[in-house]
Amino acid sequence: MGLHKNIQLCTNLRYHITSNIDICDGLVNGAVCTLKRIDYNIHERPTSPGILWVLFDEASIGKQMRSYFRTKFPAEVRKNWTPITMVQRTIYPHARHRNVPIIRTQFPLQQASATTYHKAQGQTLKELIPLFEAKTLVAQNHSRRKSCSTKVLKNVFC
Repeated sequence: MGLHKNIQLCTNLRYHITSNIDICDGLVNGAVCTLKRIDYNIHERPTSPGILWVLFDEASIGKQMRSYFRTKFPAEVRKNWTPITMVQRTIYPHARHRNVPIIRTQFPLQQASATTYHKAQGQTLKELIPLFEAKTLVAQNHSRRKSCSTKVLKNVFC
């Protein structure tokens, strides 16, 4: 996935990480979180976010990052929120221009409010709203039921 050119940020929406930040800490591509707070770079660029505070579903994700930033937590930030800072990646857009790198600096997040079942594999979802097209309902529904290990479905809205 990598870093997107632009991202829209809104507190209390679901996001997932798009680049590995710290594999040992669980901050990996696909980890799902909720954006809780946006802190801005007051001194450098007042309109640019500096730190995003997120809450992961699993408390173990981001534990080392929270420990590292523990002394920098503002009073309004809860101790189980994890700070996410911008990361920098070098991109070589075309083979002919290998000596002209593009450096992209961005938060490694993407909105995950609506997600496909491919990206949701392995996740525990509290609610599910399946959307099936009339033409493919029978074939896709049958294949999904075979791969589902859940015996009782709750909070499924159609």
